[in-house]
Amino acid sequence: MQFAIASRRVFMGANLEELAIRYLMLVAVWQKTIVISLTAAGFIMALVAYRNRSWSIRRVPYFILATATILVVSTFSFAWLLTYKAMANGMLWLLTLLVFLGAVLGGHVLGALAHARSVNGYGSGKAAWLGMVPLLNLVLLFVEPVERAETRWAGPIVSFLGTMLGIALFFSSGFIQALSVMEVERLAHQAAMDPSFKDLGLKMLIVSQGLDVILAKDASTAKPIRIDNEMTLRQVQATGTHLRYIYEFTGSPDNLSGAYRQTLTRSNCISLHGYIEAGATIEHQFLRPDGTEADLVTIPPSACGY
Repeated sequence: MQFAIASRRVFMGANLEELAIRYLMLVAVWQKTIVISLTAAGFIMALVAYRNRSWSIRRVPYFILATATILVVSTFSFAWLLTYKAMANGMLWLLTLLVFLGAVLGGHVLGALAHARSVNGYGSGKAAWLGMVPLLNLVLLFVEPVERAETRWAGPIVSFLGTMLGIALFFSSGFIQALSVMEVERLAHQAAMDPSFKDLGLKMLIVSQGLDVILAKDASTAKPIRIDNEMTLRQVQATGTHLRYIYEFTGSPDNLSGAYRQTLTRSNCISLHGYIEAGATIEHQFLRPDGTEADLVTIPPSACGY
């Protein structure tokens, strides 16, 4: 935990945990766009790093190694199954970083393989960029070698088996990606039903949308509730990071004594601790039937130890 805090401070005080949460709260299209961009960055870095290399690779080995790389990278998506455990320990930023590094590394390996295939098929790495473009990468895959080696009797058999292996690896990577999505969605559904994970979900919402927005949404959905014979909750108001509960109170002021305040504070520190920990101040305003204030109880984060 101390390592996580120290690492986050390196980036000029930036909160990497919040950045990781913001990433998870993005729609799926933007998440995929970021991962694809990182993969492309790794691919381009490989083209720059290996631009003067003469290493080459033939079609079937290229196909096998490329699909194997895609298969390995696709398994990184299972890391998101650790999302809630990572959040609970303040390590979501590290989990996200590992997934991002996997995307960059995978792109780098694919770039190196594409360069080698281009050298084999075109005599130089000038066509390696084709490996990064869907459909055009098939051109790079199928182009014949510049220097065709003498065909041995086992060549066709080995090529056929290698091609079948590459196809199997390709479809396996697709299956793994689909399976990981299903498992992550199943975990999210279980978490939504588990009270122990609700605080983490609230934290994600607060970080992604802002505490004031979440409080305003909460207040807008509140309905009048009769608490007892002397008290009725009339409305809930949200102003910035202040959440105010307004009651109509017909009882004696003695009923709002110090003991009641302590009980109310302890109750809010438990039931609303997600808001309070995030910096919200909870207020309970008690109004007489004529609209005058009978009492006001203010519960700042410090009252709950935050």
